[in-house]
Amino acid sequence: MYPGRVLMEREILFCITAFQMGVVSASQLREIGKDLSEKKINSLRAELIKRAAIPPEKVRSIEQAIDISASIHNHDYKKILSLRVYRRLMREAFGDSIRIESGEPQYPSRPRLQIDGDVEDIHTVTEEAMDRYTILREIGSGGIGRVLLSFDRHIGRNIAIKELLGGRDVAHEGSTLSVDEARFLREARLTAQLEHPSIVPVYEIGRRLNGSIYYTMRYVRGRTLSEIIKGCSHLGERLKYLSHFVNLCNAIAYAHSKGVLHRDIKPQNVMIGEFGETVVLDWGLAKIKDSRDITDERFEYQMRLLRDALAGMTISGEVMGTPQYMPPEQAFGYVEEIDERSDIYSLGAVLYEILTGFPPFNEDTPINTVYAVRKYFMGERRLIAVREEEPECPEELATIAEKALSPRKEDRYQSVVDLVDDVEAYMSGRRVSGYRYTLFSYLRYLFKRGKAAFFFAFVLILISAISLFLLQNVRREFKESRLRLYENRAIDAIENNNPLLASYYAALAQDLDTKNRRLSHLLFEPFRDYPKNALRLNTIRVAGMDVSEDKKYLAVTTYEGLLQIYSLMDLGVLNSVELESPGRSVSFSPLSDRVAVGLTDGQVRVFGLQPFALIKQMKEFSTPVNSIAFSWGGKYMAVAAGGQYQRGRDCEDCTIKIYSAITFEPLIELKGHIRGVNHLVFTRYNRYLVSTSYDGNLIFWDVFNRREVYRLNTPSPVLALSYRSENEVIALLSDGSVITVSDTGRVNTLLMTPPEHYLFGVTENIISTAGGNYSDGECRRCGVYIYRKGENEPVVLNTGKRIDNLYITGDGDLMITADEKGWISIYDIHRILAQRNGVMTLYNLQEEPLSTNCKDRYRSCIIIDRGGNVLKISKDGVATLKGAIGDLFDIRAAYPLGIDDILIALSDGGLVRYRPSDKSREELLKGGFRVSLISGSIDNEFIGVLNRAGEFRLFSNKGGSILNTQQDRTDIVSFAFSDDNKYIVLVRRERLSFGNWAYNIVLEEILSDKKERILFTSESEIMHILALRDPFRVIFIDSGNNMYGIDRDGRLLFKRRIDSNYRVKKVISVPATPYLFLTFEDKRFAALYSLTEDRIAFYLFGSSDTIVDASILDRFIITISRDGEVIACDIPDIKETFERHINPDFVSHKMRYFEGLLKNLGIYYAKY
Repeated sequence: MYPGRVLMEREILFCITAFQMGVVSASQLREIGKDLSEKKINSLRAELIKRAAIPPEKVRSIEQAIDISASIHNHDYKKILSLRVYRRLMREAFGDSIRIESGEPQYPSRPRLQIDGDVEDIHTVTEEAMDRYTILREIGSGGIGRVLLSFDRHIGRNIAIKELLGGRDVAHEGSTLSVDEARFLREARLTAQLEHPSIVPVYEIGRRLNGSIYYTMRYVRGRTLSEIIKGCSHLGERLKYLSHFVNLCNAIAYAHSKGVLHRDIKPQNVMIGEFGETVVLDWGLAKIKDSRDITDERFEYQMRLLRDALAGMTISGEVMGTPQYMPPEQAFGYVEEIDERSDIYSLGAVLYEILTGFPPFNEDTPINTVYAVRKYFMGERRLIAVREEEPECPEELATIAEKALSPRKEDRYQSVVDLVDDVEAYMSGRRVSGYRYTLFSYLRYLFKRGKAAFFFAFVLILISAISLFLLQNVRREFKESRLRLYENRAIDAIENNNPLLASYYAALAQDLDTKNRRLSHLLFEPFRDYPKNALRLNTIRVAGMDVSEDKKYLAVTTYEGLLQIYSLMDLGVLNSVELESPGRSVSFSPLSDRVAVGLTDGQVRVFGLQPFALIKQMKEFSTPVNSIAFSWGGKYMAVAAGGQYQRGRDCEDCTIKIYSAITFEPLIELKGHIRGVNHLVFTRYNRYLVSTSYDGNLIFWDVFNRREVYRLNTPSPVLALSYRSENEVIALLSDGSVITVSDTGRVNTLLMTPPEHYLFGVTENIISTAGGNYSDGECRRCGVYIYRKGENEPVVLNTGKRIDNLYITGDGDLMITADEKGWISIYDIHRILAQRNGVMTLYNLQEEPLSTNCKDRYRSCIIIDRGGNVLKISKDGVATLKGAIGDLFDIRAAYPLGIDDILIALSDGGLVRYRPSDKSREELLKGGFRVSLISGSIDNEFIGVLNRAGEFRLFSNKGGSILNTQQDRTDIVSFAFSDDNKYIVLVRRERLSFGNWAYNIVLEEILSDKKERILFTSESEIMHILALRDPFRVIFIDSGNNMYGIDRDGRLLFKRRIDSNYRVKKVISVPATPYLFLTFEDKRFAALYSLTEDRIAFYLFGSSDTIVDASILDRFIITISRDGEVIACDIPDIKETFERHINPDFVSHKMRYFEGLLKNLGIYYAKY
């Protein structure tokens, strides 16, 4: 690589690819390479994009091409750049400005071939005997040669002669071979050395007087496999030739055993003789494995042209191979990747054609076929399954072909012998190893092996299956009854304000069925002043802790001199070692293979994890090791120490020392602090090492150039430090401020935390702070504050004990705290945030709510309480009109069209439109009409009014006036508008002749002369109805909590019972989701019902009183309780909560914990 500078191989590959695609010129690249050598620039990629003004879409195309190459070579960019084609492009693009050294041999330009130790030349062939061969006719011809049927006078038989087209100049008889001659002689010699019944034997290699060369071989009478397949009319005829495919495979397996790769296997190269013999022809593309073939350079060149997509380019078939049977690595032109498994892919393509009658990929042109194979490798195109093309094909053979055709070599058969074994196993009725048998297919296999044994086995399996089914059914019913019992008791406990007992029963339910997640969040206590740890491990007082990158291990060092390694999988202690002095800091390497611990006596000890053993012990400091930081990638380890009161320019322990994390040799020392260094962190991609000291200095270091980039004297000491981006860190100061600092000196204050907090953890969307301070015997702010991005109010976890350590994993999944008593607590942050921040109190009404209406496509909600106050909630905030209605009306019901536009139903009858701003009123219905229900369409374009007598009125709200638009209806008990305002669905009650009632669901098109249609008739009372669209459906719930779905033609889509013992009070469709929101009568919880999973997916708790109304506002569900509390439920957070699974081991731990806790509180319980 370029001396004195470590260059990123991917950036070089980016430049080469851009040059290859014609996006940039060689002069631009050489100029950039020169600037890089003079250290004028730091990034090849960024500078090239800037100077060449490469558009974003071109950048994406270049990156995509690099990703394709990288995926083939396991992202080994150095290996890619060492390939011959890229070395040549490197020279063309950069000249001498950037060089890549490679230990691989340079191939000479003169074509040479070495087979079995002999170097080919023109003098090793036999001179043709005069008049020995009589040419009868031409059999076939190719790009550089042709095959002739001839009669051998010496032996007296017909033979085939393959000769090279074009004579050789006798004057140049002593010169070296041309490329075509070398290829031709190499093919002849290689074919002759493969002695196998299914490989055509070579008799003689000779040269005519005109200098042209030839070789003679056996003449095979018959047809090619390609011609035979085309002549077959159905699968049965093609399967007769499966034995010839086995012979083909055996011939290729023999060639592989000799180190020879064919590289052009196809049905056209397989001859089926008149007497059933199978012969593999045309070894012109064959090569010795791990040797550099004379055709490879031309092949790479042509595939490079193909990658450049030059229109109208012709590719030579002899060099390129046949695209329909070409493996992806050959289609991409990576010669070094071609091995035995490449031939296996081609054999799979031949088998695919035998089974289906067609090759796996066959586009209109060879180039397009090559592109199709490439897309197959990249996952942009799928292989059409064998049984899609030929449904009658045996599943075992289809599986064999598809496995051989796997796009990645490691997924194919690893040898031809394995492929042959599976094909022969199918042919002989044995079990095919590559096929996964289902019960039915395995029974069919047994039937083939022996009918009597199969019969008895089938009877035995049938009896066992019936017994197992009956047993499982009994167990399932018992399990369901226990599960429902625990759920009901947990909900009853919530209703009785006993959250602890509710959590216990939720743990029992989760332990019984971990897939049922409806009460999972109760395990984490969603109540505001009742936070609870998710897990506790009893240990000694913690000095430092860290979690491995793979989240398998938790390392804890204590003030008592212990290092303990816990497994986060099973919560057990894996290793514990006693240190010589108290621990101070601990850090895992990014590879999760070792852990480093710093001690108060200045030692650093490094332990390996697999197996656990001491790797290195260093003592470079005399004061406590405050911080250990590994670089990204784990190549370097930075160590900092120093006492809080140690200072001075000669402070040796104020030096930051960088070691190799492999050999632990000291590499770099950074001097600049005059007080002890307390924090170290590498920014993303090791751009900087950032350090802080006890005197408040924060320094950005360019480690590898050993220079200080920027220094900031913070207004107060830094208590905690973490990286934020490549050139920015985030710090918690002792005054409670959380700030970001960039390498250019830009400082931004994110938030102010309690001054009692001195710990923090950071992810992309979350900032957590922790700590606590005792005052007058009370622990003030003892706990954790969790701030979510964009929110100023934190989630507060009151622990009652001072927090000494805090850690958050990089993905924000886990938060780990250690308190002053030595308790380590592990939290699932997503659940905590979903329970607390997903359920927010927006407002508290002064009176019991009367009506709610969310309008403008759910962008704002209007709420009226019984005191006449009007409240509007939207993204702009909360607006109120106190006493807007006041005592002006004796209200029976109300429906707000807007904050200044309200429909009021009077107690003594009638409907009035009232505007509070000017106190104007408009009478819409006379006093004899006693309104019981008012509801509008999604934008209040239409309004329906219903009275207790079942009389229905429909109004149109346009142009500022409300008009009665349609004839009156009678015997109506409920109605609903469709979201597109085109339809109204009515529920009409009808008395039957024998005294019972029937309930008809009627569909009517608004403002249309079309006659109404009865969609469905129910004998049960219909309590709730919804009209959904995309597709149009009517959902309704009857008095038995049964839910029905019908389409616009009245066809029943489903009928299911809501799995709850509580009567539904209101049902709302949640937009853009398959969920319905349900509230229940006289209950202070609600539920999300999944139409796809056919069950209640999640119970929602948090209301302080019975929920009396609910609606949709933007992405929130709004619930209003009887005491006036208005709560917003964040729909995405709720979905995330109930879609997460809980670890069964963790659930069992929770259940045991609650059992012990209940016993300690004197609460007796019994398991049912």
